[in-house]
Amino acid sequence: MKPQIKSSAGNEPEPDSQEQDLIVSLLQENERLQDEINRQRERVDLFQSVFDCLPDALAIADKDRAIQVTNPGLSNIFGYGASELVGKKTAVLYESIKEYEKQGRARFNLSADDQLAPYQVQYRRKNGDVFTGETIGTPLRDRNGAVLGYLGTIRDVTDREQAHTALSESERLLALIASSLPGLVAYVDTDLVFRFVNSTAEQWYARPRDELIGRHCHDVIKADVAQALGPTLETVLAGKNVHERAIVSYPDGRTRSVERAYVPDIASDGTVKGFVSLVIDVAAQKDIEDELNAAKMRFSDAISAIPDGFAYYDKDDRLQIFNERYRQFYAKSADLMVLGATFEDIIRGGVARGQYEDAIGREEEWIENRLAAHQNPGGALEQPLDDGRWLRIEERKTLDGGTVGIRVDITEAKERELQLERLAVTDPLTGISNRRAFFDKIQREHEQVCRDQGVMSLLLIDVDHFKRINDTYGHAVGDQVLKQLAAIISGELRGQDAVCRYGGEEFAVYLSDTSMGGAYSTADRIRLAVERARFSFSKNNEPMTVSIGGSQCDHRDKRYEEALVRADRALYRAKNSGRNRVMIEPLAD
Repeated sequence: MKPQIKSSAGNEPEPDSQEQDLIVSLLQENERLQDEINRQRERVDLFQSVFDCLPDALAIADKDRAIQVTNPGLSNIFGYGASELVGKKTAVLYESIKEYEKQGRARFNLSADDQLAPYQVQYRRKNGDVFTGETIGTPLRDRNGAVLGYLGTIRDVTDREQAHTALSESERLLALIASSLPGLVAYVDTDLVFRFVNSTAEQWYARPRDELIGRHCHDVIKADVAQALGPTLETVLAGKNVHERAIVSYPDGRTRSVERAYVPDIASDGTVKGFVSLVIDVAAQKDIEDELNAAKMRFSDAISAIPDGFAYYDKDDRLQIFNERYRQFYAKSADLMVLGATFEDIIRGGVARGQYEDAIGREEEWIENRLAAHQNPGGALEQPLDDGRWLRIEERKTLDGGTVGIRVDITEAKERELQLERLAVTDPLTGISNRRAFFDKIQREHEQVCRDQGVMSLLLIDVDHFKRINDTYGHAVGDQVLKQLAAIISGELRGQDAVCRYGGEEFAVYLSDTSMGGAYSTADRIRLAVERARFSFSKNNEPMTVSIGGSQCDHRDKRYEEALVRADRALYRAKNSGRNRVMIEPLAD
């Protein structure tokens, strides 16, 4: 039925049928356009939410490399305020203009051609600290493909680089140790190609290392020696250790009485990847013993010089090599770290003495998980200790089935990481939960309520006449009022409840396992607590008041947002009914 349009004056004619149709059409078009605008706003809000949630630093720059938009991740990593960088050139983020000219400009141009490979750059935080960042630049184009600007993604990889540096240094020291041994040491792959040789191999084979690496064994040793070695190589490539003595003529012109050991390199799937060859000239046993003792001293010095904790457990998982730093990290179990002690005994002793903070209350489960990670090392582990320190543990299996491990103190980096995590879920002004963390919690709680057929309630709290406070006393006083209100509200809640700063002078409260009646009681208790409180700005003891709207939420709500909408309507009624009151809107049957 078409709407009946009546004239406001009795003597004016009514619109004819065409005019009515036109008006209806215009109203319908206006409604459609409004729906489209709402959908576009929802898309923008969704994009902004994703943009803000990413932990990496994001910056959108225009074609002139001027920063236009940043996310909270950039503020967390670089220390700048949300809008402090807007309009500034991207060069401000680099360690120096020289670093920018070296990396930034070239990479900026490459990203315009869709060359999006990550690269590492030295950046500088606002406080002056320099760090390594892994960066990807992505061009932003219009519908015709023209570049409008760029999206830069920056990840702080300082801790990863430090761990890699420490591990590389350990590998360098181990290679140095291998080269210092008096015997011939070589690694040969399954194609019988040299992949590693030490300095003794260079001497005996009368070739420099560069000429030996990548060369087939038969191109280096004499034909008769190669023929005699055939059965031995077949055995070791079948995955079996070989120890033997022989008299061998070497390319340097000397014939030696040697003891040879061949150890296969067996992968986790049982396949042989190659073998390690150790050949010792036993004719000069005394010289070898002297050299071996010297090598042991060098090895001990090298291990002691490593700034991080080092430990080697043999194939039976017994401690064979470690430095003092390793013992220092584990003060409560240091006396258990003696040669021959098993890793499990040391771990169990440490757990019994409270060495490991995250083991308390689940000791056997923790021990089982730690032993599994030790026997089958994968990625790095982060381990909290009882004294507040954090260690990064990187372990690797050796060719003979042992385990080598490095412990790096990452306490400072971990504290920064935990601080950033706290900042990510906390409102910076009031110290209570922020919206994102609050919504994450009530999303989980609503899912649990739906599973258990339980109940929860949500409250929205708005400060009455807050604008008057800001206008009269200033925003600094307004901020103090919000802090005090947050403390008052928190003090009226239980441990399982939650409160967040919902926006401006508005707060949201989650009440666990609380029906409509309980929600009203809690809300009114909060209202009275605020009304009775005394605020520093009020010289005449004039009370501060709040209006509160609430609603019960249970399995009948498909989404918790439905309860928020009801609470918002109830808050609106409370404000319109004179303020300083509580209104609860029930869930419609």
